[in-house]
Formats: sequence, structure tokens, C-alpha cells
Amino acid sequence: MHSIFWFIFCHLALGDPQKPLSKGEALDLLAHQSFRWQQTLTLNLEADGKAQSARSAFLPHIQFIARQYLANVHPLQYGIQLGVNPGNNWIEVGSASVEFGMYLFDRSALDRIQAAELNQKIAGANRAQFQSDLKYLTLIQYLSVQKQQKRSEAAQQNFKRSEEIQKMAEAKVTSGAGLQVDLMRARGLVESDRFKQIEAEAQLKKAQLDLAITLGLDHWSFKLEPLSVNELLQVLPEKISPDVIRSRPDVLAAQETVFAAEKLKLASAHESLPKFSVFGNIGSFGTLPLGLNAVGITGLAGVQATFPLYTGGFRDGKTSEDEARWIRSDYQSRQVELEAKVQAELALEQLKASHTAIEASQRNLEAAQEELRLIQQRFRNGSASGLEISGAVQHLSGANDMGTEAVFAFEVAKLNYFKNIGKIETYAQGVQP
Repeated sequence: MHSIFWFIFCHLALGDPQKPLSKGEALDLLAHQSFRWQQTLTLNLEADGKAQSARSAFLPHIQFIARQYLANVHPLQYGIQLGVNPGNNWIEVGSASVEFGMYLFDRSALDRIQAAELNQKIAGANRAQFQSDLKYLTLIQYLSVQKQQKRSEAAQQNFKRSEEIQKMAEAKVTSGAGLQVDLMRARGLVESDRFKQIEAEAQLKKAQLDLAITLGLDHWSFKLEPLSVNELLQVLPEKISPDVIRSRPDVLAAQETVFAAEKLKLASAHESLPKFSVFGNIGSFGTLPLGLNAVGITGLAGVQATFPLYTGGFRDGKTSEDEARWIRSDYQSRQVELEAKVQAELALEQLKASHTAIEASQRNLEAAQEELRLIQQRFRNGSASGLEISGAVQHLSGANDMGTEAVFAFEVAKLNYFKNIGKIETYAQGVQP
């Protein structure tokens, strides 16, 4: 039923080339179609298995054992009961029993259970971090496609504009009011913009293919939402709260690693404590296989106490090894938290700076558009040369590229900000910082 739903979704949402794919829909596709995402779902299976193995120390271990013996039996002592023939003391004896054992107290095993459960949390945090990285990659590629879409559209507009300028130059030359060199420049401008248009379309196809591969799709036949600027709706914080940093998956994983290493250190130290367990068996014993001719059922049960005395230095060596791992993981956790704090603050500053850059690029674009309008008017009146109009067109093309890059940089900075505060899904939902 689940796969049928996604089959319908893909055909309805993605089969229509005119329907833009939103960021949220892209992340939904990632979670249900991407092979890379499916790989992350297996990251905690090993930790779950180790935790289950550790917990089994305090659960009954039960096994069925069947034995067959060849025994030498003294006929005067046991021969009557076992049916030993005179002159032949060898008989076959069979047994079947169910044996069980279970720890009642083992402080070292308890510590290892807690360490294994912490490793489960670490695996979960690592999986969340890997999935966050995949979401980040998807959204970066999504923005790249948006940028190339906008560049491709701008290249088409520039090409059409160049063709209009060529037509004006041809008309002026035909009427005798224009220069042949202006016509040559106009034709060169057309060919230059034609090349840029082809290049922009090729870069767009590559960006689309990269995103399709990440999403687990084998083709690309639709458009994304247009690249645009969403103004900041509220004041950004001056500094990032420490609580925000500690909620990041990588920081959580580093902290849980410290706790797990500490538990393993305690487990090694507690190997010197006594261990208590229960054991027993119940079964049959006779001359037939599995002791089927046994007169009755035999059984025993007992309590065992183990007091470690000397391990040849193994316990001390293991304790030193685990203590070194604990110290190392503590320093690594502090380093991860420090790097996360610096990265988040840098992302915040880059977001503020990129927002200012958008305003500058917009003013540059408006100036380039006005310059081209005035020079086109002068060109029609015969007071401007082809060199001037060619320069104005190139200025406008550069201003368009600068504006696209500024918007792209702003969206990337905004995505980085959300990623560094551990809220990357919020960006995909279109919510402002």
C-alpha cells in the first residue's frame, strides 16, 4: 500500500512537467526513493544487535543436549540395573537433558548493557546526522538547479535582445544611416549570446541530473520553483544559544559517546567484583538412545558464586584502555561542540552579509537596465555606436548573473544557518529564521 501511494505521487507530482517540485516534495522523494537514504536506515541495526546481546546476560540461557556414551561398567556393581552381559563390561548409554543458566548479579555486565544502550542512542544520532547531510546535499542541488534555471532563462532573454539589436543595426545599414562595423558587432553579440545560451542549458541539465541521482530517479522532466528571495521576517539573533548547539545530531552523538566510554571504563573496573548465577538441568539417562528407557527423570539446580582472583593483568590492561578511550572521547566531544558553535555563528554572519549583497546586486541591475534603455534610445536616434550598446548589453548580462549569484548565495547561507542550528527541515518548509 505504501509503495502504491508513492507510485501515484511520483506520476501525479512529477509526471506533469509544468508542475514545480517544491523543496518539501524533494525531501519526501529523498526519504522514499533514494538509495542513499535507505542505506542510513541500517546504521543502527548493529547497535541494536549488540544491545540485545548485552541484555541477554540476565535472561535464562536454555539448551537441549543429547549425548550417547560408550561406558565400561563393572557388572557386580551396576550390571544388574543396566543389563550388562557376563564377560562384556561395555555398554552404550544415552541421555537427554535441558540445561539452563542465568546471571543473578554481575555489575560489569550491567555497565556493558548501559554502554550498549548508549551506543544505540549514538547510532540513532549518527543516522540523524547522515540523513541531515543528505537533506543538505539535496537542497544544495535543488538550489543549483534553480540557479541554472534562472541563468538559462536570462540567457534566452539576452539572446532575444541581441537579435533585436541586430535587426536595428541591419535596418540602419539598409537605410544608409548606420555603420557596417556596428552591424558586425551586433552579429558578434548574437553569436556570443547563442553560445552562452547553449552553455547555460548544458549546465542546467547537469544540475538536474545530479539532483535526480540523489533522489533515486533515472530521469528528469520537470521544473522546480523559481529562485527568489524571501525577506527575513524577524530579527536574527546576535548570538547562537548554547542549547541550540547541543541539540545538533553530531553534538548529541559526541556527548553520548563520552557516556558510553565511561560505562565501558566502569565495566572493566567492575570485573573484579563477584558474580552470582543460577544453573541446573533436567533429563533422562538409560541404555537406549536419549535415555528413553530411563526409570525416572533426573535433575539438579544450584547457585554459583565466582570471585575473580587473578587475570594475568588482563583486567588492569582493559581498564587502562577503556579509560584512555573515555578521555579521548571527552576531548573529541568538546572539540565537536566548539566547532559546531563557531560554524553556527559563522553561518549567521554569512546570512546577514549575503542579505546585504542582494540589495547591492539589485541596485546594480536597475542601473544596468536604465543604461541599456538610454543607449538603445540613442542608438535608434543615431547618436550611439554599436560599441556602446554592446557594452551596455554585456553590463546588463553581468548584472543579471551577479543578481542570480547573490540570490543563490543568500539561499545557501540561509540553508547553512538552518543546518548549523539543527533545523534543516524548517528551511525546506519555507519558514524564515
